[in-house]
Amino acid sequence: RMPWILIQVNDVTRKVLSLPGRLDPYQLWPVQMIGWKETSSLPLGRLKGECLGKAGDLAVEERHALIENNLDSHDVDFEDALLDEVDTIVAEARRSFDDEVTRRLDLRQKRIFTIDPATARDLDDAIHVDLDEERQEVEIGVHIADVSHFLKLGSRVDDEAQVRTTSVYLISRVLPMLPHGLCNHLCSLNPNEPKLAFSAFFRLKLATG
Repeated sequence: RMPWILIQVNDVTRKVLSLPGRLDPYQLWPVQMIGWKETSSLPLGRLKGECLGKAGDLAVEERHALIENNLDSHDVDFEDALLDEVDTIVAEARRSFDDEVTRRLDLRQKRIFTIDPATARDLDDAIHVDLDEERQEVEIGVHIADVSHFLKLGSRVDDEAQVRTTSVYLISRVLPMLPHGLCNHLCSLNPNEPKLAFSAFFRLKLATG
């Protein structure tokens, strides 16, 4: 959280805030800190951009949260060239899926499930639990969607993913790191859909855990 900030008042600020006059205490404005002298109890700042709107409005509060956490650059659409690249990736993944399966351990006969809530949009991890009665052990498998199989180094999608670094979950929407064709399709472990994954297995003895 930032402290109270003193705002520089000039002709532009006076016009924007309708000064002199009473300020609206419920308006949210982006402010940039420009300095903080040792002799001052408060930093000095200036308005940066236009009014976001009224405090308490959902869309305004979401935009405020994005700006406050330096995530407002995520709130932009993917470029058309990048979406075209994703369409090509999806088409190639469908064409080569059967061949790729022959090079991997096929786990489709296991009961694998996610622990995500019903409202989750992208299911990128799952687990399975098998009882080995003969050895008195439990095998646990952890399965993560194999995103790297589809994102090639230097591609438009990879470059954009490196900039965004993560998906941003807001109350009413999600700003995805990857376009829909990847995050909600190829790289989402949806029920009853065969998917490519990285898997790790470990065993626990029933007697000792």
